[in-house]
Amino acid sequence: MAYYEPTGGVSAASALPPEKRWRTVLLMVNGIRRKVRFEESTITGLFRPFLQRLTRLQQQSGRRLIVFLAAPPAVGKSTLTLFLEKLSLATPGLTPLQALGLDGFHYHNEYLNTHSCERDGQIIPLYQIKGAPETYDVSHFRTKMRQLREVRELRWPVYDRMQHDVVEDVQRIHRPIILIEGNWLLLRDAPWADARQYADYTVFIKAHPNDLKMRLVNRKMQGGKTLAEAEDFYRRSDSQNVLRVLRSSVPANETWTMGHDGDFHTEADLQKRQDVSLDFDAPMATLLQNYGDANSKPPVWQEGYREGMNAARKKILRQLFHSGAISSKELCQDFNLTKDEIEEILRPDKA
Repeated sequence: MAYYEPTGGVSAASALPPEKRWRTVLLMVNGIRRKVRFEESTITGLFRPFLQRLTRLQQQSGRRLIVFLAAPPAVGKSTLTLFLEKLSLATPGLTPLQALGLDGFHYHNEYLNTHSCERDGQIIPLYQIKGAPETYDVSHFRTKMRQLREVRELRWPVYDRMQHDVVEDVQRIHRPIILIEGNWLLLRDAPWADARQYADYTVFIKAHPNDLKMRLVNRKMQGGKTLAEAEDFYRRSDSQNVLRVLRSSVPANETWTMGHDGDFHTEADLQKRQDVSLDFDAPMATLLQNYGDANSKPPVWQEGYREGMNAARKKILRQLFHSGAISSKELCQDFNLTKDEIEEILRPDKA
């Protein structure tokens, strides 16, 4: 999914990214019917090719294929994997995929309310950090993973967000490709590292922590907490989980990135954006070769040339930012811009 394809030179018109076209679908997520959206070019350029790769891998193996999709909290793992499941069933030639969640392997509330763990020299009740890797029954998860290899049909536990607790053996597993989503599937620490042996293929999704905070706070408020309670839980638990996933997950077979508009990109897509950082000096040097040596006074149009190129560059980057294709942090990192330069680029043009 490219934003533009430079051919020799890049004009402002050709470099501007197209307006995004979103497809709205209805999905049953955690027992609740939800309206979600995915970008059309992402569906055709990322999701379908991904499912085609999984189809080939499953056909080559001749057995059930197990795929891990790991990402921080609030990336939208559940809705994404459910949509991929729906897409696999609706697209001819694809092997049917079944989406499963890791959250059904939380310890039951009864256990969380009566056990603690040590963190930074302090004893912390598990219920206070629910969602952290210490609050999952990894032994139970590994048992189910072995069964996925050995048993054609079995039942999977789910996390009931109305009861806020685990319900055992609810979801029937029967398809040849199993896509499991969760925060900790690629965590390098024991005992999670032992579970990776069961994955045939892995995907990791990155996101900026600031893009996830509001999603996580809103999620807690929808569950009945006040704003103050939700923000306190984010500070104590969710924020630490986000950073731990991002910093302590091992490399996956492929990596995607969620932008602040909720769209997904591959690493290659992000690399293509860097082409917007135009090298003004190269074309300028070529033009100046026809106007004497480098020590002579530059022609009068040189200043206008640079002003025009800078204006085009600002317009391109502004369009990328406001369309949700790139964040201010990515502007700094990908285009080597200072904060002042970003503010200048994002400042509206004078009429």
